[in-house]
Amino acid sequence: MSSVVIPMPKIHETAIIHPNAVLGKNVEIGPYAVIDEEVVIGDNCKIGAHAVIHKYTTVGKNCKFFPGCSIGADPQDLKFEDEKTSTVIGDGCVFRECTTVNRATVEGNKITVTAQPNTGTSAIKQTLTISLTNGNSKTVPVSVAAQGSGNETVISLDLSNTANYPQDFPIAKAQMKSDPITFTFGGYEYTFAGGEDAGTGYYQAESSGSVYTLIGKFGAYIELPAIAGKKLTKVVASTREGASKNVDVAIVDNEFTEVAGGEAVKWAHP
Repeated sequence: MSSVVIPMPKIHETAIIHPNAVLGKNVEIGPYAVIDEEVVIGDNCKIGAHAVIHKYTTVGKNCKFFPGCSIGADPQDLKFEDEKTSTVIGDGCVFRECTTVNRATVEGNKITVTAQPNTGTSAIKQTLTISLTNGNSKTVPVSVAAQGSGNETVISLDLSNTANYPQDFPIAKAQMKSDPITFTFGGYEYTFAGGEDAGTGYYQAESSGSVYTLIGKFGAYIELPAIAGKKLTKVVASTREGASKNVDVAIVDNEFTEVAGGEAVKWAHP
């Protein structure tokens, strides 16, 4: 008569396992590790010392959690109101020392996921699979930006100060330009271009003692300067008080295609 040997979990005597947690075959749990309620751990997983697998977490097979990991804790989101959300880890995942993975926040059709900070010099590109209660799932790309080097260049184009304008910039409507022309502001080159409609363009204007640049309409743009070794990460733009708010502003590439994160928004007052 033959017998079947089922590898049993190897649990350190100081580990704390919730009674309703489910452990697969050949699971190893180290000293002072904590496995919370409603947690499922797949076969052949190794949970290091002082690691915590929080409630509502499901872990696939052959995963390894190094000491100090915190997996499935509440979201770092002030809007979180203790909704029952879950963390699902696939097969063969490795979480190094003190890695943090938080549950998601659900707000209507919006899901907010807090990623562990990327301390490397290159962006980390991964995929996130969202499983819905009806059995459907959606896989979306996720990119965690690299930590900044601290070597940032911030440039400011203040068009509300007459002293900032170069002498060759058009002044008043009589000098309005529409063709793309490059001007130097504060040592940086900017290209201005008027819109596609006849009779539109750009020039330095003034109203009630307030100086500003009038530029329009559809298709008008200001090309920002290129700085060697740098990439554009943020643009902050505002217009004068009292100006029209019915204006869309976007960030586009050389093909006039909106870039990710630069989609058209209404012009904002300071």
